Amino acid sequence: MNSVVTEIVVKLSPVFILIGLGAWTRKLKLFSPETIDGFKKLIINISLPAILFFSFLDIDLRVSYLVIVGVVFAVCWLLYGLGFLIKKLLRIQSSYVPFLTTGFEFGMMGAVLFGAAFGLENIKFIGLIALGHEFFIWFVYVTLLKIKTEGRSNLPETLKNFAVSPVIIAIMLGLLCNVLSLKSFLEQFIVSKAVFHSLEYLAGLTVPLILIIIGFNLKFESGLFKKGVPFILARIAVILFFVFLIDVFIFKTLFSFDPLLAAALFVFFILPPPFILPLFIKKEDGKELAYVNGILVLYTIVSIIMYSLYFIVYTAGR
Repeated sequence: MNSVVTEIVVKLSPVFILIGLGAWTRKLKLFSPETIDGFKKLIINISLPAILFFSFLDIDLRVSYLVIVGVVFAVCWLLYGLGFLIKKLLRIQSSYVPFLTTGFEFGMMGAVLFGAAFGLENIKFIGLIALGHEFFIWFVYVTLLKIKTEGRSNLPETLKNFAVSPVIIAIMLGLLCNVLSLKSFLEQFIVSKAVFHSLEYLAGLTVPLILIIIGFNLKFESGLFKKGVPFILARIAVILFFVFLIDVFIFKTLFSFDPLLAAALFVFFILPPPFILPLFIKKEDGKELAYVNGILVLYTIVSIIMYSLYFIVYTAGR
């Protein structure tokens, strides 16, 4: 029992310490918002892709994994549709509720939280869950957002953004090198071996930097609690229902996947909505922007609490 408690404390303590450190840096004004934005760009464009490249480079590829991609994509679509129902039932005024009901913040939270608790070497599992989600975000979510905010959508632009996304490039390169069994071949050369080691160093930056950024951005306003909780509880209830169905009927019954894949499924689906959503809302829509930002902050706190409780139960049950 002591070893279990030790593992829980050792794995979870750094998460809260680094988040607290981020909040502390904001209070002392050690970093400016512009500096934090620079950190985000470093993570999204370099360090996170480095982690994903190695994850998919080493993953044991199976045809059955395509089912996961398709199921996650379909669930994201269903959640978007259910968003209209939730908006109506809860009588929420914001027209962005469907966009808050679907989508998950994988880049700035999912990979890091899973890697911090389950090991960076196991990020490949949550990466598999994220692959179908990335297709949904780029081809459906962003397209629908642009239609709503700009009244139009540009397919060539969507395809271009998808193709040049560092996350997508990293995943595809990792998969390509995996299928062609290029890892052992490339490691024979000094230059490619040096590049691999450099990417490993960069990958190590991801966890601490993102946790500090999360802490820096957590500015909770008590007034949002009353407005945000009903929606968040509704979204979580719907999502956990889907998680249960996928885990029991697909992961366990149909394919008998690795238990870590089920853990990745849960951690992924408790993540807050995509942090990119406020970027599409016009500044003139002050109330909409305030509501969306408030939900994202509150949901981030709830996600971290649920993630911690899940890891405690997961570790104790092994």
